[in-house]
Amino acid sequence: MIVLFLHRLWPSYGGGETVTKCLANEMIRRGYQVHVLYFKDSVNAGDSISVNPLIKSTMIQNVAFDENSKEFFLDKKLAKRVSLELINYVGANHIEIIINQWWPVEFHQGVREHTEAKIIKCLHMDPNTKKIYEFKGIKKWCFNFIEPLYRKAETAKHLYSSDKYLRNVDKYIFLAPSFMNYYRKTSKEKNRINKTDFVYNPLVFEDYITKEEFEKKGKKVLFVGRLVEGHKKVSRILNIWKRYETDYPNGEWSLDIVGDGPDKGRYEDFVRTHSLKRISFYGYQDPRPYYKRASIFLMTSAYEGWGMTFVESQQNGVVPIGMSTYLAIFDQIENRQNGIIVPPGDENAMYREMLALMDAPETRRIMAKKGQETCKRYTVDKIVDKWEKIFEELKTKDA
Repeated sequence: MIVLFLHRLWPSYGGGETVTKCLANEMIRRGYQVHVLYFKDSVNAGDSISVNPLIKSTMIQNVAFDENSKEFFLDKKLAKRVSLELINYVGANHIEIIINQWWPVEFHQGVREHTEAKIIKCLHMDPNTKKIYEFKGIKKWCFNFIEPLYRKAETAKHLYSSDKYLRNVDKYIFLAPSFMNYYRKTSKEKNRINKTDFVYNPLVFEDYITKEEFEKKGKKVLFVGRLVEGHKKVSRILNIWKRYETDYPNGEWSLDIVGDGPDKGRYEDFVRTHSLKRISFYGYQDPRPYYKRASIFLMTSAYEGWGMTFVESQQNGVVPIGMSTYLAIFDQIENRQNGIIVPPGDENAMYREMLALMDAPETRRIMAKKGQETCKRYTVDKIVDKWEKIFEELKTKDA
């Protein structure tokens, strides 16, 4: 089987690239040929997943975009050029399966008509992502007045985008059953049932924390992710931590922030301005050493797709607390069994839950053990098994 992944950046940027490397490595182990087409080099120091040298990666030149934006402003001439290059590449390399991780649908127009390759689109976010706006004063009042209409238009926009992909691919893949079921209920497309499926993202790390390592865990709270306020809302974690240091000036717990991004300076300014003493920024690093020493993980994102760091924390014996800003959190967490879910944007609830876990080492131990058990459903061999079933289904339709 010859598989081609489509990315914007390669080899290292965010969770999507990490997942592709994890899947590709396992596919190569099973005898697949794996290719990657992308637009921009992006290498992060300390990346924990290496690129298998058997992966053939090729950059398509002169495709400009802002990697910190979800939007990809299209030029019709550019889209036509990229689609022609893709068609030629697919033909020259006998590609059988295309997995579109991050390309706009316009960039693979004509591929199904001019090649025999099957196209699979992966949606990496909640199909009904809701942007978060934090207005004050008169702006807040005005937004509250128009918000119902705005949210209705926002939902319609997401649905239109998903429907457009569905019509131009052979399979549309969601990251969780909750996402898939939501789309099937809201879309009116006639093929929404037989052309949709879900595949979890795999565990990236092969090893689990050992009993000896678990016993050495410290009084550490952790965040791992890109430092982009519009998406990750790390300011909420900083507000929670400011309250902790105010209430407990001699507290023993500290906060580690692992990751980088355009808003890192803003967060560092916040720490300096409020004279916070027990926060450390570590930049982009292999997060495993930080997971191994942490006991509590916080996620306050405005929206997510799968939330890779949740299952990574579970794999490493860290109890996650997350806000229910995306449907898949209920696929990942059994509340108060292998993690804790709080309402969207509720910093007070997250603060209370964090304090309760800090004071309950046996509860942390029980929840951490349960998290290690449940995250085993995401091992890469099980995930690639699911991918192979989808490949076989697409091949069978042609037989």
